Amino acid sequence: MSLAICRLARPLFFIIRYATSMKSLLGTIVVLLAFGISVAQDVRYFPQFADGAVGLIRYQTSLNFVNTGADTEIDIEFFDNAGEPVEVSLETLGGTASSFQVSLRQGQVLSGVTPGEGLLTTGYVRLSAPQTVTGTVIYTGIDIQSNTVLFEAGVPAAYLRWQFTVLLDSVGDRNSGLALVVAPLSATGKDTSIVHATLFDREGQLVAREDIELEAGQKVAKFIYELFAGHPEIVEQAMEMEGSLSIVSEDLPVAAVTLRQLIPSEPFPASVTTLTTFPVAAGVVDSVKDSKERVMVFAPHPDDEALGCAGVLRRALKNGDEVLVVVATCGDAYQGAKRAFEESFPSRAYDRDGDDDFDMLDYGIMRSGETRAAMAAVGLEPSDVVFLGYPDAGIDNLWTSTEVYLSGFTGVSEVPESYDFAYHVGSPYQRDSILADIKSLIREFGPTVIYSPTDTDHHQDHWALAKFVNQALIELAAVRTWKAHFGYLIHWERNQDGWPHPTPVWIPPGGHAPPDMWVTLSDFDYSPEEKISVIDLYESQVFVGRSYLEGFAKDAEIFWLESW
Repeated sequence: MSLAICRLARPLFFIIRYATSMKSLLGTIVVLLAFGISVAQDVRYFPQFADGAVGLIRYQTSLNFVNTGADTEIDIEFFDNAGEPVEVSLETLGGTASSFQVSLRQGQVLSGVTPGEGLLTTGYVRLSAPQTVTGTVIYTGIDIQSNTVLFEAGVPAAYLRWQFTVLLDSVGDRNSGLALVVAPLSATGKDTSIVHATLFDREGQLVAREDIELEAGQKVAKFIYELFAGHPEIVEQAMEMEGSLSIVSEDLPVAAVTLRQLIPSEPFPASVTTLTTFPVAAGVVDSVKDSKERVMVFAPHPDDEALGCAGVLRRALKNGDEVLVVVATCGDAYQGAKRAFEESFPSRAYDRDGDDDFDMLDYGIMRSGETRAAMAAVGLEPSDVVFLGYPDAGIDNLWTSTEVYLSGFTGVSEVPESYDFAYHVGSPYQRDSILADIKSLIREFGPTVIYSPTDTDHHQDHWALAKFVNQALIELAAVRTWKAHFGYLIHWERNQDGWPHPTPVWIPPGGHAPPDMWVTLSDFDYSPEEKISVIDLYESQVFVGRSYLEGFAKDAEIFWLESW
């Protein structure tokens, strides 16, 4: 086999197009999944499976499971390259189907192998299993005539990502390839995405850029040099270089796996092909980023976004990150503060919704304006803040009941028309509605980091919103874009007198797990005094609780790592 032929031939990993003329590249794909266990379900992708024959090549996919935790169920789904469900035969898992739900007892091991018969079918596998599950894909190539193993390579399961970097080694007989699976349309509402591919040499110098349009649910497998097929001079360079490839996807996240292939010049049986897994590293170099991070903050009431996260928001903006603040309620149930404000500032307690009365809805409109002013002081644009308009002091009722909730403070049971700035005016005060809105916003924004209240917070709106966000993330696991979800704590005073304490540094909450992350304001040239100036813009709240609220302006902000 000549070097030229080797350079044009696809490896087993990419389902060789020229297999009929390459007797030495015969194969079996073995997909080996090893599982742990957790309560939550986690979704990841194996961007390649094959079953069937083409020419003298036979492909099989073998799945092996072990459950080391409590009894559980896992779901395995098969899709073709276009993202359509495709049936495969796995007799030990129940026969022929495009998806399999398998119950595994603690300690049970279960395996299944596709027959490798009929016409070749290729695509990808989606796995839903407990959160702590890990997965490995092992490819094994076998010469059918001699039944000799030619190569074997392990590939980890892949999460959906907005951006990542892979290594490239195409020197001599080596080559590097990339398989991409685009997030499904059903989970995103978008049907295509532009993927920006940027090639660098080993010194980090830019070689080339190329934009590729991919469809939702599509799987693409190519040698890296093939991504630049429209530029012959780049193809030639990419076929003989070491370097890296950065990928940034605009509209839909993608899952990826990459392998380095060595096809020696001497054909089998004198030598054999080898495949080596290369890492898929999160992130790309700054010069190719459309944005760095997408930071999403959930707040129960107007002011919580600043108390818990003014610092991280300021840091995000300084880094050039995209930000979105989602405020679940307009704080329209705080009657005591409303009365005190009305008595002290009667000229500012005026009708805002056209009913000739300064009622709780007017108070909610006023409080939403305070959030806009405070977030503007941090540096956010008006479009960076979204209000849901659900009932203050009622989020827990939405969590615990499926019935429509009537607020005793505003007298309404849906997001009122007077909240014409809300995300979904007219949405009923009901569990399914708020959960749908939260999921929709997460899908639309595609956060890489999420902040929300922690579910240990004493306030009913705080712990309930935390549960809604966690539930939304569980249900969106198939299109996971977030690398981390952090919780912030506002109400702990019932457990610790003096919380949050009038001190310049945090005293960790007594009786609570210690914080997992401390964000020091001075690290990004922010100060407690600047945070106080933001907090003071919530005038209706500072008027009745200045010392408490300003107690959250310390040298750092503290967070707990949430499970989702």
